[in-house]
Amino acid sequence: FIERWRPETHTFHLPFGEATITLEDVHHILGLRTTGRPFNLQGFTTTPRQRKDMVRDLLGLTPEQGDVRKNCLRIGWLISNFGNCARLDSSAEDFDAQTIFHIRAHLLCVIGSLFPDGSGNYVNLNLLWMLRDLQSVDGYSWGSAVLAYLYRKMCDSTHKVAAGFIGYATLVQVRIYYHFIYQVFLHIYFDVHIYVCTFILGVDIRAVPYISSPTHGHTPDYLPTCAKVCNMLLFS
Repeated sequence: FIERWRPETHTFHLPFGEATITLEDVHHILGLRTTGRPFNLQGFTTTPRQRKDMVRDLLGLTPEQGDVRKNCLRIGWLISNFGNCARLDSSAEDFDAQTIFHIRAHLLCVIGSLFPDGSGNYVNLNLLWMLRDLQSVDGYSWGSAVLAYLYRKMCDSTHKVAAGFIGYATLVQVRIYYHFIYQVFLHIYFDVHIYVCTFILGVDIRAVPYISSPTHGHTPDYLPTCAKVCNMLLFS
């Protein structure tokens, strides 16, 4: 599918037409909001010392030299320090502050998986900068940012010098499964319903009330007996 991606139109060129991943797909598959303030991955590009200071201020710990590379933070450092919440002590005076640090660390791991890069085990520190005010996090249009980032990565993967696809592959895979493999199965299932109604039960499907369907514009509202027969034929 990545080989069929065309950066000029941001669509997959397939034998039967064009298809693409939309904001509606992002919303239904990932559950991310597609409205709100624009999300910008840029802003915190400073010296290595300032980046380490930012991590200390927002996560409560200072990473080692090898844990920060360019503008990225090693995910293994986050897991080792915040993975099991061992440092959380409800009787400690700074319990509230430590809780905020852990929330930021966990959100950084989750959000970082939506914006992967070629490093594989590093997360962009610009994402941590976006988490400095947790009360404003839900106001961003995360779905739009994920889709735009995915588009850019798929366009990058079409270049001759690109080694492969680097992006949130789960979104692409689920979209392919639902809109192609799953829908083909549904079409076959409804075709069996029609066959059972017409040739086995002798039901005139033209006289059956029609209802809306996700795969057909209108699909017959089949009789319960027909549905039982089809389920027996397909799944028994």
